[in-house]
Amino acid sequence: MGIGDWVGINSPSPHWLREGHTVRIETNLYATAAPEGELVWTGISDTFNPNSAKKAINNVVKVVVKNLEKEGIF
Repeated sequence: MGIGDWVGINSPSPHWLREGHTVRIETNLYATAAPEGELVWTGISDTFNPNSAKKAINNVVKVVVKNLEKEGIF
């Protein structure tokens, strides 16, 4: 093989090529003691190909609560 030669498999749908969906959820926590509701914490999470909305939301809630506890907000 010389420079520029290429060898590959010609497949209409290779096993490593797939279509997917990413769901992005933004979570904002506001202080209710402030008259205008001061933003206390914000986070963004991405979920790739969730099986169900309920499972995706439950997983995000777990991660958000864990981070809030870690940062001393809860």
